[in-house]
Amino acid sequence: MFYSAFLFTLITEWLLFTWLCKETFRNTFVGLVLINLTTWPICTYLYNTTSIHIIWLELGVMLTEAVMIKLWWKFPPMRAAIYAIVMNCSSWLLGSLIQMSLDDFWGPQ
Repeated sequence: MFYSAFLFTLITEWLLFTWLCKETFRNTFVGLVLINLTTWPICTYLYNTTSIHIIWLELGVMLTEAVMIKLWWKFPPMRAAIYAIVMNCSSWLLGSLIQMSLDDFWGPQ
């Protein structure tokens, strides 16, 4: 489950980011892999081992990723923040909808 959730997050955010910033897939791949390899495991670990609400964890991820996007691609801070917010909200929402659909079909895991 861990790897499939990570790959889903990465692919969703990579496609959105590439479309939003109008860069090529090649120019965005390495940066987004490194960014997600940094934030995703930390967020997952904290979610599973602490009582920090997912909203606060996601806000931390969005802030961190906005800074990393700004530094990697030299975007203005507001543009980097918008990309981070759109990417993370989209992947979280789609992942939640998929999880709810699977829970309805198979029952809670």
